[in-house]
Amino acid sequence: MDSGQRQRAEDEMGTWCCHGLRCRKIIETIQEGVFEVDLHRRLRFLNQRTAEILGYAADEVLGQPVFRFVVEEHHAKIQEKLDLRSQPEGAKEPFELKLRGKDNTEIWVMASAIPPCGAHGEQTGSLLLVDASAHRRAESERAQQDRLRGLSAEILRIQDEERRKLARELHESTAQMLTAIDLNLRRLYDAKAGDAPERDLVAETILLARQCSSEIRAMSYSLHPPLLEELGLVTAIRVFADMFRERTGVEVEAKITSSLGRLDHDREVSLFRVVQEALSNVHQHSGSPRALVRLEKDCQAVRLEIQDQGRGFPDHWIESVGILTMRQRVGRFGGQMEIRSSPPGSTVSVVLPLVEPDEEDAVAGG
Repeated sequence: MDSGQRQRAEDEMGTWCCHGLRCRKIIETIQEGVFEVDLHRRLRFLNQRTAEILGYAADEVLGQPVFRFVVEEHHAKIQEKLDLRSQPEGAKEPFELKLRGKDNTEIWVMASAIPPCGAHGEQTGSLLLVDASAHRRAESERAQQDRLRGLSAEILRIQDEERRKLARELHESTAQMLTAIDLNLRRLYDAKAGDAPERDLVAETILLARQCSSEIRAMSYSLHPPLLEELGLVTAIRVFADMFRERTGVEVEAKITSSLGRLDHDREVSLFRVVQEALSNVHQHSGSPRALVRLEKDCQAVRLEIQDQGRGFPDHWIESVGILTMRQRVGRFGGQMEIRSSPPGSTVSVVLPLVEPDEEDAVAGG
């Protein structure tokens, strides 16, 4: 090599050193992790962010084999990605990588192979790291929430099916037997025409049997209102309101928009159960002599309100099992429920979308 060629080589090396130093100074200021390995796959450089991701001090990591900080099942992947010379241009897409940090903690990162800042041949590759642990946790939490929502929906479905079976048994068995008892008591009453004390006893028993029959009919309807399936939510709420007034003395006014029409079965069941639970709490806790059920629908959602004029609900009621179940029924469809409770009255408000969030995305995408 003549003196001119040597000079040009020295100039090129000096230029590279200058650029490499400048590159490393920039790398130290960014929020992503960056590290380099040498030909023996040992860490020859890492910025402060990489040390933070791994949980080590930089001097604890330098010179160590990179595989020490990568979980075993990802060793082949990082071996491939670090060998930049074997990768064609355009084949350096980001990939998920699980690192092993201090105290054996596992850390998910998104990694990208980047061109080395050093001279040609001095190291085989570098990686840019973005800590993906929070993203992974969020994904895991979303998956868990989806599973819980699915489980909750299945529990509610099973619960409604059991209610349907119990209502059928009450209606077809217990109520029929009470009717037979009532008929027999009527015959006994007529046979005791000349015995006033015994007739009075039989008459009192007849009244008790009829009250029991009425309670069972109301219970059967509450467990599974047949009109909900046959005629829809509007009729089911109006009939339930009348029966509720007869049983509790609480006057219930139902204001339902005439254009409501039929909804899908699951939404009708959920809204009906919310009305049931809310009115039951009005009777048990609020002391209100009347309640208002308002049900409206527009092109996007159904809006339900149950209002009373009572003393408000106790604090523990807001966290009761009944309220939790109401929220689960509403949340199943991406709906919202709000409770405002303070004298002189309380309001339970529900907004139930007519299209679930994932259905909206599908419609928008189509």
